[in-house]
Amino acid sequence: MALVRHLRSASASAVGLCFLLTSATVAQEAVAQETVTWLADRGEAIAQARKQGKLLLVVQLSGDFARNAADSSEAKTYRGTALADPGVARVLHERYVVTYQQVGEAESLRKLHPVKTQPVRTEFAATYVCLPDLRVLHFIPGFVTSAELLEELKWAGMSYRAIVELPAMDEGPAARRAHLAAAAKGDVALFERAFKTRWTGEALAAGPSTVDLPAALSAARGTLELSLSQRLGKSWQRTPAQDAIAALTAHGGLGREMAHLTLGEFPLVPLGDLERPAFEACTGDRFWQASRRRQSLANWWTAGASSGKPLMLVVADDAFAPGAGESSALAWPPAKADALPLHAQFVVSTLSLDEFAALATDAKWEPQTYRAAAPPRFMVFAAGGKPSALLGKGTSLNRLAQAMTAASGAGARTALAAGESIDDDH
Repeated sequence: MALVRHLRSASASAVGLCFLLTSATVAQEAVAQETVTWLADRGEAIAQARKQGKLLLVVQLSGDFARNAADSSEAKTYRGTALADPGVARVLHERYVVTYQQVGEAESLRKLHPVKTQPVRTEFAATYVCLPDLRVLHFIPGFVTSAELLEELKWAGMSYRAIVELPAMDEGPAARRAHLAAAAKGDVALFERAFKTRWTGEALAAGPSTVDLPAALSAARGTLELSLSQRLGKSWQRTPAQDAIAALTAHGGLGREMAHLTLGEFPLVPLGDLERPAFEACTGDRFWQASRRRQSLANWWTAGASSGKPLMLVVADDAFAPGAGESSALAWPPAKADALPLHAQFVVSTLSLDEFAALATDAKWEPQTYRAAAPPRFMVFAAGGKPSALLGKGTSLNRLAQAMTAASGAGARTALAAGESIDDDH
């Protein structure tokens, strides 16, 4: 679909004015009272953008995805830095529908740092300028100031105007040229050494595909690290780059070069293809997302906890974890049914890691932690929903059978202590 199909219902004059960053016709007192309204429901935001002929500004934050709270510390930081200026509020009110989403791990289920004994919390923000069909015109990694956000919106506006009337087949090449022109020539050269372009002239040699998008983001991050090393010299070389780059990208306003390099190779990429690898490339952390089954799983839990039976949750292999697809997890259901003789007594549900974390929040369990080498595989509950055992990937049938016996018997363990690490003694 052409870039402007959703927006051409607006008048030509409106399109011409939509990206002006100042307006003599707006009274200063009205500007001072302008505030930014952002929606938590992305579907509602898309519908509103299409109806009003506006673009989408999608803000993703590293706060607890299961709560998605508008008053999280990350949301407050973003509002206080990027959205506080009345000029930003005016531009967004005139031309954008703003939606936000938390994509960080849940407080109810935290992964332990491989060295430290306590979970480590990442603070990060990513801002995407999108069409109502969620193709990405531009993205801005990190917490930025109002002035920086205005500058990026101005760039996005000029880029949009350059391609607004083009045929669909010319949109991608034009957007690609705009991104490459915005990146430093030296960084483009470094990036092209690390990532072989898919483009031949103005066309994609093998047609559109996003399979190499994570590799392009990795190359863009490597380019940023190398560029910083060259610019900062020995002072940067003495700094552990892997520890510093995430902080610089999150708060230093440096990640925009990553965006231009990546979108120069993948112009107008769908947000659904970009958001996960972009977040993970910038932060080194997992991208978490709520499931459409969230409410039905919460309902299942309520019914199961009042059934008088013990319960068990089976967590599927994490498709987005390093080494996903390895067969080290106990197959479910087991091939030998007699290996778990108590299975028929349990209320059982299989769910993803994201769904498990969200359910832990909704069911108000005590917070749990796990190690990267042993993500949750089984959680067993006594009748009434009292947690009895949390077992990790690699759990044996014998260990699982023992946990089920304990949960179903009179001597079932009481609820796990707050913050207790995953039980992987098998």
